[in-house]
Amino acid sequence: KRQASPPPAPPPPRQIENPNKIAKWTGTCENTRIQFPFEPYECQLDFMSKTLEAVATKQTALLESPTGTGKTLCLLTATLAYSLPRSSELEKPTVVYASRTHAQLSQAVKALRSTVYQPKVAVVGSREHLCGHPRVSKLRGTAQNRACSALCARRACHLRNELDRQQKASRNADQNGQALDIEELVSDASRRGTCAYYGARHSLKEADLIFAPYNYVLDERHRNTSGVNWRGSIVVLDEAHNVASVAEDAASFSITSVDLAGALQEL
Repeated sequence: KRQASPPPAPPPPRQIENPNKIAKWTGTCENTRIQFPFEPYECQLDFMSKTLEAVATKQTALLESPTGTGKTLCLLTATLAYSLPRSSELEKPTVVYASRTHAQLSQAVKALRSTVYQPKVAVVGSREHLCGHPRVSKLRGTAQNRACSALCARRACHLRNELDRQQKASRNADQNGQALDIEELVSDASRRGTCAYYGARHSLKEADLIFAPYNYVLDERHRNTSGVNWRGSIVVLDEAHNVASVAEDAASFSITSVDLAGALQEL
């Protein structure tokens, strides 16, 4: 009589903290265990407490703190301390950290590296910033998007093909555990001979923390095509005094004299 094989062993618990880093301070805010790279100031504890209160109750918070008080570090520490222990849940709370420019996001990546947390990180960017193809990278806008899509449809982009090959061989996972900003992502893809754009989009599927420019959050067109799973996500808008101008741009459009002439001819 054939015996049933034993069930597979459960996967080992995921390491959400870097074992090579030691937090200088460990404490509790709003029933959440926090590990901070140094002894936090009272204003930083208050900032993290209000952040966690908003996240836990699924509310919107408008938080302000003087320049130089480590707002970015506090936001990343608090949201990751809350979300990472819940990363095994069916609907895990992904943190989307948005700022106006990729240069500002690079500063946030540097702040992340000072913490003990090691989330799976993804960076959202356009082909204009990420494409490494010698011909397509010189194009812009719709022409670039169409050229890229056409090459990929014919399996004629050597960078995308090499990315697919490396992913199948499991040699392109987690960027060796190092969070990369957009410039480092492009350099890493160039070293590997792969496509940074589709590599970034692939990493969105498993990401715990996503860095994105404002327009991917505020502009509905970009939001719907970003590849980000917004359901249950924790959205952080850093440097929020810039939000109004970006929202205005997202809701605005330009009409040229050629457009008007064409409209008059159709009347």
